[in-house]
Amino acid sequence: MNGMRGMSAMARAVPMTNGSTTSRPRSPKESKPRRKWLKSLSDRIVTAALLVGLVCCLYGVIRPDQAESATGATPVVVYTVQPGDTLWDYASSITPANGDVNETVDTLVRINNLDSVSLRPGQRLLVPER
Repeated sequence: MNGMRGMSAMARAVPMTNGSTTSRPRSPKESKPRRKWLKSLSDRIVTAALLVGLVCCLYGVIRPDQAESATGATPVVVYTVQPGDTLWDYASSITPANGDVNETVDTLVRINNLDSVSLRPGQRLLVPER
């Protein structure tokens, strides 16, 4: 261990002819290219990680949402509008007790593609079975 004390961190192992190794200091010329290479490598890794993160974020923004629909068809009944019927009156007659008539009206408008809540005598409405 003679002469090993106080060696700088820039020492490297050098193989000896007898199979053992000894340390000798690196020259400044040897360590600069290695530092540049490591700096370049770490810069590339950081850049790649940032690009992967950006791609993931963009994919989350632009990917289409999956459509969700009920499984199977909803059974319906056809109701023929009578003179004097209003959508509200009919919806309140088919809404269950403690139910919300507004929700029933909205459902009838959506299912029948109605532009307004006005009804005409003889008009047919699709009504979900309960």
